Amino acid sequence: ALYVLMGLSLMAMCFNLMQEEVRAKFRRLGNKLGIIDDPNFW
Repeated sequence: ALYVLMGLSLMAMCFNLMQEEVRAKFRRLGNKLGIIDDPNFW
């Protein structure tokens, strides 16, 4: 049960990290295209 719990927590951390990276990439893309004027939008 401990291994399953550790695996689930590790996967949750990885998903959170990926979500942050994707959000940052889209923010940079929006800045380049001029969609988002304010760099502190999110």
